[in-house]
Amino acid sequence: MKDALQEIGYRGETPCDYHENGLECHFELHIEQGPILEKESKSVSVVTSVQSMKWFSIRVGGIEGHSGTTPMPARADALVTASRLITAVRDCALNTELGVAIVGVISSDTSSQATIPAGVKFIIDVRCSTDDMVEQHAAHIFTAFDSTIASENNGTSYHIERSWGLPEFIFHPHCIEAVRASAFSQIGEDQVMEMKSRAGHDSAWTSRVCPTGMIFVPSKDGISHKPHEYTSPEHCALGAQVLLDAVLHYDTKVKTAGFEVSV
Repeated sequence: MKDALQEIGYRGETPCDYHENGLECHFELHIEQGPILEKESKSVSVVTSVQSMKWFSIRVGGIEGHSGTTPMPARADALVTASRLITAVRDCALNTELGVAIVGVISSDTSSQATIPAGVKFIIDVRCSTDDMVEQHAAHIFTAFDSTIASENNGTSYHIERSWGLPEFIFHPHCIEAVRASAFSQIGEDQVMEMKSRAGHDSAWTSRVCPTGMIFVPSKDGISHKPHEYTSPEHCALGAQVLLDAVLHYDTKVKTAGFEVSV
């Protein structure tokens, strides 16, 4: 990256580091990516935090065999066991009501119709309001996995190969106040609601190094990352105005010592 920027004359002198760039605060405008604002007939959300999430990469092991010659009771079919484990992920989310969980990626070692799968990988996405709730949710899932493996009793097994996590991030109260004041002044309190973000955003990471706040505007039918994703021009313009006013509000407070800056 450095060499490419140097080659085209775009490499600057300032190191890519927030200490060098001197970030005072960070505000982000984003579509909600969900249905809540539209359902509640609200125009703007003051985002207070980003929920916790963790991904687990699971490998299920079995024994490869011929699909026609291996007796059914003698099979250790990794794909069958994986399907039961994936169902357990859904069931745990429904039964515990701690948060949400899904398996969206599955891959099998076997690409032959005539072979019993010996290995399957899948990734679990667990999201809850807090870090503790994510850990509780994951514990319920893996307890269910252990029960499933025991009930299969056929030589299949599972283990966690890797995991990735994003802790819960709570935005800075000064930034929240700035967004709230800006939104109220634009459309009134009745059209504004507060919300926890249930998707990850850049602001989750900037909040670790400087005061951060977020603004949501409605997504039609809660659709995002698809061709049908849509937010009206009016809501886009409103969000941009709230963003500008929030920055100005924050700036005014800092200049008048209404906010104590502590990064």
